[in-house]
Amino acid sequence: MIHLASSMAVGCIPCARYYLEQVDDVGLTDDEISAIKAIVMAVSSGRIMMQFDEVLNSENGGCLEDGVCDD
Repeated sequence: MIHLASSMAVGCIPCARYYLEQVDDVGLTDDEISAIKAIVMAVSSGRIMMQFDEVLNSENGGCLEDGVCDD
C-alpha cells in the first residue's frame, strides 16, 4: 500500500503500474485502492494549494513590475 501510494504521489507512472499489478497477489481490495487514491489526492491537493498561496502572497504575485513572471 505504501509503495503504491508513494508512486502515485510522486507521479511515477511505471511504478504505479508495477504496484497495481501486485494488488491481486497481496490481496488489496478495490475499496483499499480507492482509499489510497483518496489519501494521495488529498495530500497532493494540499501541496498544490500551498504552492499557489505562496505565489499569491509573494511580492507582486511572483511577477516583475512589467508583468513578466519568474520561472
